[in-house]
Amino acid sequence: MLRVVIIFLLVHVSLLSAQGIRLDGDISDWNNAFTLDDAGDNSRLDILSLSISDDSEFIYFKLELDQEILLQSDNNITLNIESSTFEISYNLGEKVGLFQSAVNNEIYHNNLGLVISPTVSSRIFEIRIDKNLRFGSTRIFYSDNIKVSISNPDFNSDKLPNSGTIDYQLTDSQEPNIPSYNLEKVNDTDFRFCSYNVLFDNLFETNTRQEFSAILNTITADVYVFQEIYDFSGQQTQNRLQNVFGALDHAPEWYNSKRGTDNILISRYPIIFERAVAGNGVYVIRIDNVEVLIVNIHLPCCDRDDDRETEIDAILSFIRDAKAGIGNFTLKEGSPIIISGDANFVGNADQIDAFMEGNIFDNGSNGSDFAIDWDSDGLKDLRPFTAETNTMYTWYNPNGLFSRGRLDFAFYSDYSLESLNSFVLDTEVLPPSALTAYNLQPSYSQTCSDHFPIVSDFKINSIVNTEEALSETVTITNPVQGNLSISPKLLESYSINLYNFQGNHITKIDELYTDTSDLTAGLYLLKLISKSNQILTRKIIIL
Repeated sequence: MLRVVIIFLLVHVSLLSAQGIRLDGDISDWNNAFTLDDAGDNSRLDILSLSISDDSEFIYFKLELDQEILLQSDNNITLNIESSTFEISYNLGEKVGLFQSAVNNEIYHNNLGLVISPTVSSRIFEIRIDKNLRFGSTRIFYSDNIKVSISNPDFNSDKLPNSGTIDYQLTDSQEPNIPSYNLEKVNDTDFRFCSYNVLFDNLFETNTRQEFSAILNTITADVYVFQEIYDFSGQQTQNRLQNVFGALDHAPEWYNSKRGTDNILISRYPIIFERAVAGNGVYVIRIDNVEVLIVNIHLPCCDRDDDRETEIDAILSFIRDAKAGIGNFTLKEGSPIIISGDANFVGNADQIDAFMEGNIFDNGSNGSDFAIDWDSDGLKDLRPFTAETNTMYTWYNPNGLFSRGRLDFAFYSDYSLESLNSFVLDTEVLPPSALTAYNLQPSYSQTCSDHFPIVSDFKINSIVNTEEALSETVTITNPVQGNLSISPKLLESYSINLYNFQGNHITKIDELYTDTSDLTAGLYLLKLISKSNQILTRKIIIL
């Protein structure tokens, strides 16, 4: 078992990041924060650096290690913060701590308002605790100074600083750096999308009717993907939203499908394909003339990395084959792709990369990696902030073992979709004005589920419907045997590049005829960029 201890002790510092800290995985906002480096003094698990920052509401820590670990499992990383009147010692790996003052009390993540990012394995972690902590009626951080240190008592007892403490000067001069969001659908949105784990059929419980009704009428999505609806059908779910909650009144007609173990799609757009893949739901909806592939995921929980990767491989294989026209569904070129749901990403970080990049874990059984989006950039991680906060968490159980974390994800094709607005809805942190306007109460989210809905307003880019756009102006030999033939008009209008189906660039096409005899037979992609930066793709088969 990996055993690490982090201890934060007292040293006098008062440096703040200019733009304020956000717990979003982007550490560029830490550039101006106080940082103590201590690399190279331990050969087992080296604590490379510790950064500290704060604002009027929170204290932040950035921890960098020399190897990838899970911060909330299988270690003894312990956070110590102390002043002249108290000491907090919190073991992040064991998820329990001690508050020592006049009376000693055992403490947990909910006592600290703890948020840790990411929940998956990493070398760099961002940690946030609430500056307004109270034990009983006493505010803890009433002093301007705290003592901070970090140490690893195992593996040669690495410590930062090596001796002494860090005296950090707290300040209330800066407000939290909260991103903008809009609970209402923004202008130019083509459709609003929502993913929501509703916790063991809780959507159908009598005592959650008022809460779910208020939340869903606040969101008013055009497309919903729900997880953990086990004992009810798609039609029953639609009836619940439509007739009981009145949450589907903004569109005249709705469609539903249940595919997978507990995965349901509710859509105001027709469903033209549906299938279960490894217990998850796969659907294609038609928005006007655009086909949108949606994968509704609920991956295995907890320490089951192998099971998650098996399901990821099955989903990726389906998308790869659908793009290639293999199997019982062919996805039109340029069609938007969304993979969203309760991912349960609490293990290896490369599971996130797999969805974004089309990386198959078991190539021997499931075939080759591929370019999952229609360009070579991969799918984009939506990364919505929890509304009215500077953090990205989608799950919280105050009585559970783990602190707030991002377990629900949405990956989308930024080749054909643009997210104009996104947020995670946790009513507990909404301002009173929003609660009043939408008939919400702070407790509603937690009453409904330990997961929070994630929402995005998507705009469909004009680059879809590639076949139709190309058919009027383009002559391309397909399949290709020997020479790839391109029409003169196409060469005049577009910059053209050839990629293999794994997304690797092969060559730039600037001649009417391009010799392909040296290329391996198979499926390839042509990427065409117009002078106005319109992007088109077309699949070709080289024999």
